Amino acid sequence: MKAAILILATLFSTTSLANSYCESRGTTRAIFQCYDAIAPSEMEKMKGFYEKIRNHPATTQEALQLLEFDHQNWAGLLDASCRDSRCGYTALVNRNNALAGRLNALGPVQAGNSEPENCVDSWISVFREEMGEDAMIVGEQLDEWKGWCSEGKQP
Repeated sequence: MKAAILILATLFSTTSLANSYCESRGTTRAIFQCYDAIAPSEMEKMKGFYEKIRNHPATTQEALQLLEFDHQNWAGLLDASCRDSRCGYTALVNRNNALAGRLNALGPVQAGNSEPENCVDSWISVFREEMGEDAMIVGEQLDEWKGWCSEGKQP
């Protein structure tokens, strides 16, 4: 439960900062460009959540089918209702919050798992320790860490 609260608090604080930053831009165009720039990191988070849920030992075939169905519904609603990057970014953040809850509900994975995402998670932890919990991580940084992990580099 504490992990879920920490995850949601971290996601909320990061989202609040991103929204404040983007909304402080001087023009509507600049606001939307800002959201366009930060949305890829939310997409990467979403892909990571899906990957972790799919690979979690407690995930059943039925749960995978439900996840796929749920994603198709979410994507359809996103396409039908979002007409700008602000809405898209908000939808991604909300989806990531829901996926974090699903992943947390599956329970912890046994320690000692050396999958690449654990390596990336370690890089994220070190980054957050050095830069602060609210520091934004962009997609390019995640890609760089994934590359380092595939080369065997550890933080």
